[in-house]
Amino acid sequence: DLDEIVYFFEQTEYDVVIFEDLDRYNDGAIFIKLREINQIINNCLPADNPVRFIYAVRDELFNTPESRTKFFDFVLPVIPVMDSENASEHFSGKFTDDEISQPGFRECLSRLSVFIPDMRVMNNISNEFRIYRNIVNNGEDLKRLVSLISYKNICSEDYHGIDKKQGILYSIVSNYTSGKLRGFYEEELRSNISKLKSE
Repeated sequence: DLDEIVYFFEQTEYDVVIFEDLDRYNDGAIFIKLREINQIINNCLPADNPVRFIYAVRDELFNTPESRTKFFDFVLPVIPVMDSENASEHFSGKFTDDEISQPGFRECLSRLSVFIPDMRVMNNISNEFRIYRNIVNNGEDLKRLVSLISYKNICSEDYHGIDKKQGILYSIVSNYTSGKLRGFYEEELRSNISKLKSE
């Protein structure tokens, strides 16, 4: 299809192509092919109007300086809006003053924010919280609700395993409600007591 690609750029005024999310494939060969295509296109066009390929990729995709410069002529770092230092502040900003004033809610958000990987996930959690708060349990236990929705978004595979009676969360809740967790703890205490008595 190279002839058609070259023809497209000859007939249109487009001179920039932007690629996003190619890093999800974790395959550097993609960038080699795209660089070749870019060179072929530019060899067929006037030198004063080249087509530029722009890639939005994670910085850690290329682990050596050589691999980064091999694929790209110019690298522009994008500084993240959210990091571990300010995640709690961003997360708290997604909730109303009434919600934040609930006992322990701000501390709960602060603890959860450490596990949220990016702003899109954070926005999704706050949007789902808003929807669920209106229909689940009249929104009485906000800490429990935001925690469960955060778990659903961050560990979705395990969360959806609950329906199949599988996963870490299911086993913890199941063992807690059946008394097994308490039994393990009590057994450990009995063992320590008998050990101390014998000493």
